[in-house]
Amino acid sequence: MRPSRDAPPNLDRLLRRQQAARDIFEQIKALLSKADARRASASDNDRRWNRVLDHLERSLDEARARLERVDRFVAKAQCAGSDAVSSVSPADEDTVQCSGDDIQLSQDPAEAVTQVLALSLTDLSKLTMEQVALLHAQLPEQEIDLESADMERAEARIELANQTRRSAAADPSRPLSFTERRNQLILRAAINKARAGRCSDVTREERRLISSCYEMLCRRLDPDARDERLKALLKQAVDALGL
Repeated sequence: MRPSRDAPPNLDRLLRRQQAARDIFEQIKALLSKADARRASASDNDRRWNRVLDHLERSLDEARARLERVDRFVAKAQCAGSDAVSSVSPADEDTVQCSGDDIQLSQDPAEAVTQVLALSLTDLSKLTMEQVALLHAQLPEQEIDLESADMERAEARIELANQTRRSAAADPSRPLSFTERRNQLILRAAINKARAGRCSDVTREERRLISSCYEMLCRRLDPDARDERLKALLKQAVDALGL
């Protein structure tokens, strides 16, 4: 149910969250269908697409649980009136909603993942490719101490962020944040060193960033022209570095 113009402010807020929860649920379902088709048509890399499917299925389970929870709140509020709406606490809503377009993650890997776990599923699309790639690179190297269930949830959310993130090309009028500019410069410098044959100058961190960005772009189900251009550049760097 979409918000009504006559809905009380608190109920209107719940209805908007209900619609957002429904939208992300349907979006993940569509991504799962695309991933399943990609796996069926791919001649290799079954492991990659199986991993994408596993992560998206976990995200779908989380999205379904979230939607069911919001549906219950809305039904309760509509049946019982404004008192029920006002009884919904921040703990019940259980995710952080970001008001801006940019999400600044901590430089500490563990804190960054904690931030990602606290975001709403919808706001995961605000993460940049470089942020997604850095998180993806740090998790398997066990730099982040998480319980098994939280690790699986973090991996699934990073996958969802990669699939839903908005390309800079989608909104060229939006100015890049300082962190976005810095991360893009680091990535471009690393690519240029590798392509120029200066492989010994590429640091361990730069190697991880190149490898992870390339993997994330290979997993994208709806790559745009910018993604494809960057993937081609990264492929040259990956080959030069023997990654």
